[in-house]
Amino acid sequence: MSRDYGEAIQIDPNYVTAYGSLAWLLATCPTEKIRDGRRAIKMATTACELTDWKSGLELAILAAAYAQASQFGEASRYQTQALEDPAYRGRAGDEFRRRLELYKQKQPLRQST
Repeated sequence: MSRDYGEAIQIDPNYVTAYGSLAWLLATCPTEKIRDGRRAIKMATTACELTDWKSGLELAILAAAYAQASQFGEASRYQTQALEDPAYRGRAGDEFRRRLELYKQKQPLRQST
């Protein structure tokens, strides 16, 4: 699957979704050998740059990438910024707030299998 995202990025280097999806996979995959925090940060940072650092979703992915890399201060900072996106206020932000608490407890996010 990560190869598919890489191919999509090669076809369109401005394809935000491919960068974000690859970063998410690298940061939160339940399979340890797939996770790569450093690469996830790089992919998620590119996604944030392509959205002018205004997309709560991409900021949340960057937060998960930093948590995977055990940089929980940065993870908390970007997750807090993600919550500033109006799309993630109120009930829609419940998951984002849960993630913030996880990072404050110095825990990375893992997707269930």
